[in-house]
Amino acid sequence: MAALLACMACSLQAWGDGEASGRPMLVVWGVVLGFTLTRVLVDQGWIEGNPLTVYGIQYALAGAVFLFGLAQADRMMEFRRLRDRARQDKARVDADLVVEQVRRRLIEELHVGIRGADAKDVEWLAFRRLLEAVRSLVPQQGSSVIAFGYHGLDLLLAEPLGLKKEYTRLLARRGTTIKGLCRSRKPVNLPLEEIALPDGGVVPGGVFAVVPLQVAKPGWGVLLVRREEGSAFEPFELQLLGEFAQVAVNAADEAAAAVDLRRRAELDPLTGALNRRAMEGRLQASVERTHAERRPLALLFVDLDHFKQVNDHHGHGVGDDCLRLASDCIRRHLGKDDLFGRYGGEEFIIVLPDMRQDAARELADRIREAIAGLCVVGEANVTFTVSIGLASRLPGEKSPRSIIERADKALYQAKRGGRNRVQVASSHGFGLEGAAAEFL
Repeated sequence: MAALLACMACSLQAWGDGEASGRPMLVVWGVVLGFTLTRVLVDQGWIEGNPLTVYGIQYALAGAVFLFGLAQADRMMEFRRLRDRARQDKARVDADLVVEQVRRRLIEELHVGIRGADAKDVEWLAFRRLLEAVRSLVPQQGSSVIAFGYHGLDLLLAEPLGLKKEYTRLLARRGTTIKGLCRSRKPVNLPLEEIALPDGGVVPGGVFAVVPLQVAKPGWGVLLVRREEGSAFEPFELQLLGEFAQVAVNAADEAAAAVDLRRRAELDPLTGALNRRAMEGRLQASVERTHAERRPLALLFVDLDHFKQVNDHHGHGVGDDCLRLASDCIRRHLGKDDLFGRYGGEEFIIVLPDMRQDAARELADRIREAIAGLCVVGEANVTFTVSIGLASRLPGEKSPRSIIERADKALYQAKRGGRNRVQVASSHGFGLEGAAAEFL
């Protein structure tokens, strides 16, 4: 009876502590105590014995042990559920941590890696970083970014690089379907069958995650991630792909906008040539580079003849048209490494790296002749000419100021000589031997 009273006390305490099994166990131990007292009374002859009063205590103990075992099994199952839930929570937290680390690394690479990049490389770099990040997070057989008309570019990138041909075939065969799915602006699963081509190539099949890129119309773009057939992407994976794709697009848009702003700040709004400040900076760098590498450099100083008379007689609008026509004409004669800028009102500078004086003279004559053939059509057709002063970098010369001064003096001589001509600047005593020693 003392043991039963101890069990009842423990059950009562468990009930008070909120244990679900405390109350039923208290009832069971109370029943066992009642049958125990009944058996004592039977043994003392105070009440008549029967199977219930004699053997009830055994039944009650068996029931108590059974219920106690159920309670312990329930506690064990609850413990296992808590353990599994804790493991799931830890795995979820670890996965979220990995995603956050990859997201942070992607953002850092996008904002650091593509800032200051060449304008034509911004989009390529952004989407290449996106494919690398996606590959580290989502199990896949390959991925690709396809974009048309994005900042004026058409792109097709693949990860790994060897899959580019397969995605090109996929775009040729399934491009209309993929573009149609992009209209929903929501990531979706797209199961496709593999197609064998007559030339031995294949159009890849499987399950594709189609993630639309937020590209301004009429352009469109998509992130494609492929898995083997029967392995669809979970909703949280599609959401994750959409978030990462948006991060890459936002970074590319910001970088492209910064490049465009920087480019606009360097250009003359009327002619599209480099403005004086930008031209001086690039000229300085070009002169220093050619000096360090012992390479030639030529500079042309171009000035429109009688430009004030054009403005006075025909108006500034016609004068502006003359400047635009001359600028367009000059650009058509220059190479990709040549520099062209507006130095003053009607004055332009052309920098020709790696060009010797004879070749620069021939180019200057072609430009002069081409401009002389231009005509501004209006109430009165207006033609105009240019005078050009030419100066080459001399041995040991690493500052653009002296080159500009010599080209300016040559331009003045061309003006005095009758205009519409090219004048080569004097070398001021530097001989051919010195030039050969540096440039050869």
